Amino acid sequence: MSIIELKVDRLLGERRVQIKFCTEGVISAAVRGDSGIHEIRWTRNQGWDCSCPAYGRCSHVLAVASVTMRSVKA
Repeated sequence: MSIIELKVDRLLGERRVQIKFCTEGVISAAVRGDSGIHEIRWTRNQGWDCSCPAYGRCSHVLAVASVTMRSVKA
């Protein structure tokens, strides 16, 4: 298991993911990460966005995606 997969499991296991809003076209969530609360958003037109400074798909996005999307690839 990769480091990012372990972090996603920890975020989920510690119940750090809060889904605020979820429809077929928009997802809004908050994740309590190690450095604070990060806002995550997904829209059908623009894809994923996280307020953390990481580039690409961070563990916060992957944690939210794993409970809201049908298929997620790290």
